[in-house]
Amino acid sequence: MAKFRSFSLSSLLFIPRRLFSTSKASSPSHPFTVDYLVSKCGMPLESAISAAKGVQIRETATKNPDAVVSFLKSYGFDDTHLTSLISRRPRLLFSRPQTSLKPKLDFFIENGFRGSLLHELIVRNPGVLKRSVKTHLEPVFNLLRRYILTFEELHTAIRRFGWLLTSQHDAALRPNIEYLLRKGVTPDRVSKFIVYQPRAAVQSHKRLVNAVESVKRIGIEPKAPLFIHALRVMLSMTETNWNHKVEIFKSLGWSEEDVHSTFRKDPSCLGASEEKLRALMDFYLNTAKVDWEMIIKYPKFLTYGLDTRLRRRHRVLETLISKGLLKRDKSNGWIYTVSEKCFLSRYVVKNLDVVPALMEMYQGSSDKEKGAKKKKKQEEKVV
Repeated sequence: MAKFRSFSLSSLLFIPRRLFSTSKASSPSHPFTVDYLVSKCGMPLESAISAAKGVQIRETATKNPDAVVSFLKSYGFDDTHLTSLISRRPRLLFSRPQTSLKPKLDFFIENGFRGSLLHELIVRNPGVLKRSVKTHLEPVFNLLRRYILTFEELHTAIRRFGWLLTSQHDAALRPNIEYLLRKGVTPDRVSKFIVYQPRAAVQSHKRLVNAVESVKRIGIEPKAPLFIHALRVMLSMTETNWNHKVEIFKSLGWSEEDVHSTFRKDPSCLGASEEKLRALMDFYLNTAKVDWEMIIKYPKFLTYGLDTRLRRRHRVLETLISKGLLKRDKSNGWIYTVSEKCFLSRYVVKNLDVVPALMEMYQGSSDKEKGAKKKKKQEEKVV
């Protein structure tokens, strides 16, 4: 029987009523289980109550849960880790430590996931503990290591998308990799695709094939450096969403060829939300008076942050124009594209003698806008 700390069943009588209301949704269906999870696993009471809905521990049968907790702690998992794991996978407490858990943890350790890296891997995706080492984990690792040459990159890919290790590799990942290679994508770019776009890499094979053909029709060939980036953007949308995005651009003045040209230059522009696109175009055309053709020709304009970059620079430029330190000209649109260092040097620091408050104006405007936006969100929550 488990040896508990000072917390006991009798202490449940003193728990705030809000946690044990008379509704079925909030009352603990298994008080002993709640007691066990709090005392033995170090779980917060509310987390224990929630987890107890998915598992029942009998007072006379704590041997296996005790063994699981002790086993995980022997591998360095602390109470915070246990809380996260058991909250998501309550049945984990009924696993067989030596025959089920140990082979998997040892396999990950042998493949470089030691200490905090092991804990992070398991907590992020406890589903890996349900996969067989021989029939799943080992084949996935072998496939990934064939194209991902360093452990650091492998770790990056898994951190970005934990399900990379639990997805059906033979149904998607393997055929996707082989298809991209056949189409002419170089091995190093396939590697980058897996590392930086792992979610896209495990999309269904049919969807990936359709996305590849769509990108090619727009005019980006698989051997082109931008192809993988374009493929990721295409995979992030359904065909309906893509068509809708094209229509949004058309409503803003683009022709379909303009849209395709923009995509060929910078695919990420098509990934921007409708709200952002409309806000950016409103700013450029109605506030900053940027030349229309300049925006279409250089899609980089559609990648900038409205509050973090554009409005801050606009306030500085308008101040300089009002002081006669800068002429108003259509070519001023280029000023929004220069680096932060260049902008500060040429337009802020250079003019501080004439306009001492320029730096404060430039740095402070962003903070005010963020504060206003935060206040608006808080008011919306109240409503």
